[in-house]
Amino acid sequence: MAARCVEIADAIVTAINAQSFSLAFTAVRRWLWYQEVSEIVTQSPVVSVLPRDVLINRPASSREQQNRQHGIVIAVQQKLPETGETAEIDALILLSQEIYEFLEPTAASAALEPSGAGYVMTEHEDGRLYDEDDLRLRLFTSLMTFVYSDLR
Repeated sequence: MAARCVEIADAIVTAINAQSFSLAFTAVRRWLWYQEVSEIVTQSPVVSVLPRDVLINRPASSREQQNRQHGIVIAVQQKLPETGETAEIDALILLSQEIYEFLEPTAASAALEPSGAGYVMTEHEDGRLYDEDDLRLRLFTSLMTFVYSDLR
């Protein structure tokens, strides 16, 4: 049996990998996104799904359900060429947007629920569209944070 945040992250990985996007990649659940260009060994985009935070809201009455909120970070990263990276960055921005829109709360996002878990996306917030410091190091990084609720 896995932790709830891991179940959510695994369900997101499965849903993302079943979808078609403008660039080819395989999403993977990780605990850390890449911090250094040298850590990325592929020229393809790297999409990491990271369980991040768990916040438990305890009800005043023990008869009420607990609400656990699970933060999930999606990291889109790619090593950039030494020159002429504009087209690559444009394509990665588009990919990040596509993933973000795919994970937005809609009737279709019910497919992200692990079996019988009852997760509902309650809010989402985008981080920076890209990390300027990483760009200077020839690494594209886009981070998106989503929050899911699990009522118990």
